[in-house]
Amino acid sequence: MLDVIQDIVRQAAGAMLPVELVDGVILTAPPEITIRVGTSDALEIDKDQIVISRSLLPRTLSVTMIEQEYKTSENASYQPFWLQGDLDFTDTLIEGETVLMLRYAQGQKYYVIDRGVSFGTDS
Repeated sequence: MLDVIQDIVRQAAGAMLPVELVDGVILTAPPEITIRVGTSDALEIDKDQIVISRSLLPRTLSVTMIEQEYKTSENASYQPFWLQGDLDFTDTLIEGETVLMLRYAQGQKYYVIDRGVSFGTDS
C-alpha cells in the first residue's frame, strides 16, 4: 500500500512541473535574444525567459596538454608533443536558425539545448 501512495505522490509532483520539448526560431541573436516558439506567430519569448546552453555561445577554452610521446611510424623514434593555449569558439546562434528547447517552470522558462536540423521536406 505504501508503494502505491508513493507512486501517486510522485505522479502528482511530476504533473505540477512538466517539462516539454519544443522548437523555435531565433528572431534576434544573443545577447538581446528573442525566439518565436513553435509554428505559432503569437508566442515570442525574450531574454528574461531564456536560458542558453553554453555550447551555443561564443567562448574561449584554455587548454594545456602535458608532454606526451608518440610514434610517428613503425620504424621511427618517439617525438615529444606539447600543446598549450586558448581555443576560441566563435559560433553563435543567428537569426532564422531553428533551436530545440525545454519548456519548464509552468511554461515561463525555456532552456535552449541545441540547434535543430531537419532533412525532410515536411519540416
